[in-house]
Amino acid sequence: MTDPRGAGSDVSGAPPVSDGLASVVLIERRDDIAGICGRLDAAPTYAVVVHAPDGNRQLSTQLGIRRLQRHAEDTGRVIAIATRSRSLATRARLAGIPVSRRPEHVRWDAPGRRVVRLPGVSLALPGVGRYVQFAVLAAACLAVVGLALSMGPTATVRLTPPMREFTARVLVDASTDRDTADVPAARLRAREVSAARRVTLAAPVTGTALVPSTRATVLITMSNTGSTQVVVPKGEILLAAPSGLRFQVDQETSVPAGKTVVQQASALDPGEIGNVPAGALGSWEDANLKSVSVSNAAPGSGGASQERPAVSGADVLGLLALADSMTTSPAIRQVVIDANPGFGVFLRTAAVEVAAADPVPAVGAAAEILVLDVTFEVTALAVEKADLLALVLDRLGPRAPGPLVSGSVRAVETGARQSDIEEDGVMTSEFDITAAFADGVTTSSVRSAIHGRLTSRARSHLEDRYGIENVELDMNPGVSPLVPWFQFRIDVEFRPANTGEPAKTQDADRTPTTTATASPSPRP
Repeated sequence: MTDPRGAGSDVSGAPPVSDGLASVVLIERRDDIAGICGRLDAAPTYAVVVHAPDGNRQLSTQLGIRRLQRHAEDTGRVIAIATRSRSLATRARLAGIPVSRRPEHVRWDAPGRRVVRLPGVSLALPGVGRYVQFAVLAAACLAVVGLALSMGPTATVRLTPPMREFTARVLVDASTDRDTADVPAARLRAREVSAARRVTLAAPVTGTALVPSTRATVLITMSNTGSTQVVVPKGEILLAAPSGLRFQVDQETSVPAGKTVVQQASALDPGEIGNVPAGALGSWEDANLKSVSVSNAAPGSGGASQERPAVSGADVLGLLALADSMTTSPAIRQVVIDANPGFGVFLRTAAVEVAAADPVPAVGAAAEILVLDVTFEVTALAVEKADLLALVLDRLGPRAPGPLVSGSVRAVETGARQSDIEEDGVMTSEFDITAAFADGVTTSSVRSAIHGRLTSRARSHLEDRYGIENVELDMNPGVSPLVPWFQFRIDVEFRPANTGEPAKTQDADRTPTTTATASPSPRP
């Protein structure tokens, strides 16, 4: 233990009590202040460690610790407290007395401060004021609240609300060179969009080809040069030289030792190729039959081909010509509109490129039908998606009963008031722009209606309150029984009705849409 007169000279800890620099006074939990002071007076050293392993009732009070501290000052001593009691340790620190859990760990240079012991070193923590403690406590509370808000359960609700559909007729001019859009004047930006569609074309073939149809046969002579009978199985393979064409024995045949037997063999491949010359067959595929020599004294016969329908080059050219003629088809050009929802496509700018795969089967192959896969790549200019959305909100939003339903925006050219691309890159066209808006329900009202409810009850509540069916409710984590309590943790997505499903009409006479016409400002 360090000498208290040299406080601060040793920041790593204190030497053992046995060095004699400080005395240790052991007290019990029930000892009174008078007895403790008496033991303090009896200590032989200037520095005294009051060791209360289980604490002391009177020292744990403000009056008791002050009496001990005053007695030590009056007798010219310095004291420290060694205890495991939190109440006593706290009281001693508030009085500015060094505190440790064990007598040998007292840091005389750190009165009233907490000491953290690490392997080989002890660290005295700086004192913390009351306001700093409050600040730390407030920061901890804010951290807990932040974790609750950021890591709590989330939910995504997808539904089709009651809707009204509105339409406006607008004359739009657009340019790919335009950096900004003037939405009120319908002067918008344009960009190139593309789409691909794969089509399978088929046609009857018109060509012909000779197709091998009949297998050749040949008489073979088998001679057994061995001393035992050999049985040649049905289907045993013979090889023709020099082509390596394969023949098979038509019947199982026994060849006695030293005898010769004649049998018939058939070519495995049909056609004239099997009409081999005399002497062409001379070996077995199975080496175990080497004792049986084989030959054919007469040529093979009967192999023939027949004329069958086949793919010709003209058939392929015909399908390619058909594919080229389809590039002007409205159905093919419509692909670029279907693949780019939310854009206003200038269909007259559509360009179509054709890419054909290899014909199936290949030219010259026998077949009844030729199949050709063709890919149509369609590109066209279109009004920017963000600009079209802004135009919808500008023209239709003011009279809409609720928020826009995502994915419901459509723009179709009427075919009127069109102009080609001018020198300044501007083109004009009249569009019917259509969008659906929620009727009588908003995203905030959906959040308010379901937050904190059981998932099953949330769905039924939306149906009872708004008549909304087929609600998709995705929870994260999925085991959460309740929709999150915090409404901002709920994402609501309005989606349009299924294709072909009529939207709710906007007036009593069931007129499907209202029409408004707007024209852009004249260009300078």
